[in-house]
Amino acid sequence: MKFSSKDIELFNEAGICVENKNYSKEEVERLKIKVTDYIMCQSSSEISKFSKKFSSILY
Repeated sequence: MKFSSKDIELFNEAGICVENKNYSKEEVERLKIKVTDYIMCQSSSEISKFSKKFSSILY
């Protein structure tokens, strides 16, 4: 799987280094877990906002 430039920007915002290359299913799942961890580290009032913002990556 190759991520769009918008997705790469979102990963960078979450502090996750992603390159413009093809990723295996396993790598994609690991990256999704890192994004989920990032979202869950936000304040409880912000979690839904961040979930919506990163939904293109997670689903």
